[in-house]
Amino acid sequence: MLTACSNSEEASTLTTTVTPPKVTRSTSHAGTPAPALATATEGPLQISGGWVKQPPKKDMTAGYLTLRNSGPAADALTGVSTPVADKAELHTMQATGNGAEKMVQINEIPLPVGQDVELRSGGQHLMLVGLKKELAAGERVPVELSFASGKRISMSLPVLSQEQAPRASQSPSGGSVTPTSGSGHGGH
Repeated sequence: MLTACSNSEEASTLTTTVTPPKVTRSTSHAGTPAPALATATEGPLQISGGWVKQPPKKDMTAGYLTLRNSGPAADALTGVSTPVADKAELHTMQATGNGAEKMVQINEIPLPVGQDVELRSGGQHLMLVGLKKELAAGERVPVELSFASGKRISMSLPVLSQEQAPRASQSPSGGSVTPTSGSGHGGH
């Protein structure tokens, strides 16, 4: 688990809200609507579209969201933790040189001022390893995100089945940084 230094004077009120997903398939295979995607705001940091993939394997899964830094200075996501897994890490996909990609752990995800950074399928994402229990669609997973600025944001991400998951974005591999808004993970 990677964490940033925390300054207790930096702590401020956290606002967490839940909003409907922008683009989702209408219902799960069981006919129930997909849970709303998670959002949170802590000062200049906004998180939207947060969710966790229903695990294809029982021991690991991935989480996705979009981060926006509206502050006066750059920041970075430096860590993630959750009580439902032995480890939670920041990952990205990296070319292997033979046309394939492999997943690698990274230390941080830069958050430039005024830009959306999308953690998505096939790019940068949260990785939950060593799940302590089976995660079912509709459950919520508590996570805490740590930032270089010392801020910490706790939120609850819904677990979505493949049928409920937002459609994958069309942005290039590697996690996108766009000046406007962003909006999914192949094997995870």
